[in-house]
Amino acid sequence: MTIEKLRLDTICGAYFNKSDLKKLKITTIKEDERYLVQNSDAGPVLMLGCEEISRKKSSIEQEHDLLQTLHGRNKEKQDQLSLPLLQHSKNDEPWFLFQERLWTMRCYVPGSFFDWRSVVSKTAEAEEAKENDRYKSFCQRAGEELARLHSFSIAGGALNLSLRVDYREACLNRLAMQSTNSSISLNKIERYIDAAVRHQEKLSSEKKLPAVLIHGDFHPGNFRLTEQGAAGIIDWDFSRFDSPLFDLLYALFMFAGCFRLGKTSESLLDKNYSEAFLGGYFAAINADIRQSYRQCQSGDERAFAVLALALILIFELEFESKLERKKKTFELAQSKNNQDGLVKSLELLALDQEAGENLIRACDFS
Repeated sequence: MTIEKLRLDTICGAYFNKSDLKKLKITTIKEDERYLVQNSDAGPVLMLGCEEISRKKSSIEQEHDLLQTLHGRNKEKQDQLSLPLLQHSKNDEPWFLFQERLWTMRCYVPGSFFDWRSVVSKTAEAEEAKENDRYKSFCQRAGEELARLHSFSIAGGALNLSLRVDYREACLNRLAMQSTNSSISLNKIERYIDAAVRHQEKLSSEKKLPAVLIHGDFHPGNFRLTEQGAAGIIDWDFSRFDSPLFDLLYALFMFAGCFRLGKTSESLLDKNYSEAFLGGYFAAINADIRQSYRQCQSGDERAFAVLALALILIFELEFESKLERKKKTFELAQSKNNQDGLVKSLELLALDQEAGENLIRACDFS
């Protein structure tokens, strides 16, 4: 028996009866981290995964409660949104501790998705047209589902989501940690991010923006869409009560940002993809949130847009070190290209008044 087989038997044994272990069909998705598990050909497909080291039991328990609440509301409204519902182990916990790491068993969320690091293409070749149209439809549906999440009404006290994001820590401090290892100069953009953090802190203290349920990491890799049109959303680690404005702008850049073109773009957003995403979003958002957007000042949108781009840049900087260790040349070049594009987008947003105004017009905030 291999070490991996012994480990999987131990972990699966925390969820299945001993007599069922031999019947399990286990498929490796990502070695040592992700597996598809099925009890029989007719049984439901589950995802077994090793959680990030930083995740705590309490955050997994809160995610479990959130997803159950969303699932219950979806059933009431006959909404078919698929969610990665956490399964309980024999210890009646939504996690299992094995060798000092937390493992979870979830419902598998089917459907196609796109890699956010390379999704936007500017090629006009005929063979790309069909794929571009498919992605536009994908963006529109994703916008609709994000709006439904933001419009989701939860009675006070019904959910305990303790996660709060300190943008100074999340952006500036993490950026400083990466600056010594980065191949690009980060000194200039630190000023832009610092100004955005101070603006966000002022808005937060004045409580001028509504706090709704947000996903926190809504991108083309975390959204699923089947051929039958059923949607699904995964990776709820960063879900919390926060400004929908941040969640919208972060998702907008993830789905339609031109930063993937490196230094070659003079625009923040791909016109076709952003129109599709925003069209879906504003067709489904409720009137109160739409009104709150229109009451925002231009500096509010600019500040949250800078924070969104800064977080994406930090993801790429942190990802770069992993790629270097694994010697993945193509992916490393792609990541560096995105970093160049993100720095260019941050400079455009901070220094080019027209770029910021175009972003506001595109989002219909005025």
